[in-house]
Amino acid sequence: MIRFLISIIILFIGCQKEDQIKKRYINEIIPNPSNNLSEKKEDPKPKEWNEKMFEGEWKTTKNRKLDGIMKCHVRKNGNTYDAKFWGTWQGVDFEYNVEFEGPLENLKGKPCVIDGAHYKWQGSIINEEFKCEYTSNRYDGFFNLKELK
Repeated sequence: MIRFLISIIILFIGCQKEDQIKKRYINEIIPNPSNNLSEKKEDPKPKEWNEKMFEGEWKTTKNRKLDGIMKCHVRKNGNTYDAKFWGTWQGVDFEYNVEFEGPLENLKGKPCVIDGAHYKWQGSIINEEFKCEYTSNRYDGFFNLKELK
């Protein structure tokens, strides 16, 4: 008989604790429609910037392989972006400048001549990455650069 009473008391206490856990779960873990957790908040505007530094790999996809690592400094200049690229390829230093126009999601580089090749550029700067494709009368390719902090 005593065992039966002890079993009922343990069962009763266990049920009370289970109810307490359920109440806590419902009140604390599941968002309450009356609080602000269920409201959708707007994303903040992207942080404005005037200069960024990038580094990464470029690859050629036409003619011969000219792949390598380069750095790029981008400076906002009114409605345009001035990009200076530099690096070393097969022991030879290079440096060139390209002016880009348009929104960051759809940048177009002004055509320019580098080592006798006429280049066109199309790219974007999104989420700390500068991605671009280029075409020319000699070489086509792309680069994917990551922002340096």
